[in-house]
Amino acid sequence: MEKTEQSKKMPKIFCNDENPKKSLIERIRRGQKSGLSGADLSGANLRMADLSEADLSEADLSGANLSEAGLSEADLSNADLSKANLSKANMSEADLSNADLSNADLSNADLSNANLSEADLRIADLSEANLSEANLSDANLRWANLSEANLSKANLSEANLSEADLSNANLSEANLRMADLSEANLSEANLSRVDLSKVSLYMTNMNKVNLCMNYLSEFNLSGFNLGEANLSQANLSEADLSEANLSKANLSNANLSNADLSNADLSNADLSGANLKKAKLSEANLSNADLSGFNLSQANLSGANLCGANLKKANLSEANLSKANLSETDLSELSETDLSWVNLSGANLSKANLSKTDLRNANLSKTDLSETRLNWADLRKANLSEADLRGANLSKTDLREADLSNADLTEADLTKADLKGANLENATVTQARFGSNKGIDEALKTALLEKDAIFGIDEALETALLKKRCNL
Repeated sequence: MEKTEQSKKMPKIFCNDENPKKSLIERIRRGQKSGLSGADLSGANLRMADLSEADLSEADLSGANLSEAGLSEADLSNADLSKANLSKANMSEADLSNADLSNADLSNADLSNANLSEADLRIADLSEANLSEANLSDANLRWANLSEANLSKANLSEANLSEADLSNANLSEANLRMADLSEANLSEANLSRVDLSKVSLYMTNMNKVNLCMNYLSEFNLSGFNLGEANLSQANLSEADLSEANLSKANLSNANLSNADLSNADLSNADLSGANLKKAKLSEANLSNADLSGFNLSQANLSGANLCGANLKKANLSEANLSKANLSETDLSELSETDLSWVNLSGANLSKANLSKTDLRNANLSKTDLSETRLNWADLRKANLSEADLRGANLSKTDLREADLSNADLTEADLTKADLKGANLENATVTQARFGSNKGIDEALKTALLEKDAIFGIDEALETALLKKRCNL
């Protein structure tokens, strides 16, 4: 009677469930792969097992140890692999469509060319995994760890990558069309030649990201952190980069025409060869930026900080630089550049090198040009009213018909400057040096001397005196 009661109390699950599972595992170890579809292998230890080309569709492999297992070309569609250990497993060309891989360890796994469409990969560890050319369309990768993963040429269209870690991941030539990357970490990731059409990038970290040669026209990157990012040769025409952090970014040869960069931080950025035609750069920080040789015609740079920037040979024709800070800016070698009609009113150009520049019809009213080199510059019909030209070098400068009314020319050098038709009404000329000037008649000379201007001995008289001294 006791034995009968005891036998009734004995668990039947062990006999009916665990033994068949063990038997199934043993069969797999012996190389038998048939009859695995829908099988219960939860928690099984299948480390290094060869399951290549096996049909494991709808199988329960939750919590199983499949590390270093061979699963290439296996059918794992609709399988439950949640919390499974698949680290270093070979799953190349495997079918994992609709599979549950949530919380699974797939670190260093080979998933190249695998089908993971509509798979659940939430919180999965895919660090350093090879997912090149894998199909991850519509997959759920929220909170997944994809750091240093290889996703080159992968299809991630409409995938959920929100809050995923993609730092240092290789996504070159991947398809991210309509993917959700909101709050994802893309720092130092490679996204060169990536299709980012209609991608959600809300609060995405893109620090040091590589976006080389990308098509980002009309893209909204307002407020994004793109510090030290590689955007060389990227098409950013009409993109919204307002208030974005682009400090130390590589934007060489990028197309930024009509882009909105207002209030953006471009300090120390490399913009060599970039196209900024008609770009909105008002209030932008371009301090120490390399802008040598590129197109800024018709650009709006009002209030921009260009302190220490390199603008050698840049095209600034018709650009708006009103109230811009150009102190210590290198504007040398602009002799062949058209700066006519440029608006620099109220800008800070103190100590800048503008020698030989073409500034015809330029608006320089109230501009700080103190100690600026303007020798040999063409300032015909320029508006220099109320400009600060204290200590400026204007020798041999063409100032015909220029408006210098109310300008401060204290200690400025105007020797041999052409002042024909220039307006010097109410100009301060204390200790300003004149000599051999065109356009200054005796009446004007007298008026200037009364204001403490200095007129040197003209060259003819100086030569005559020198010859006389030699004869003596």
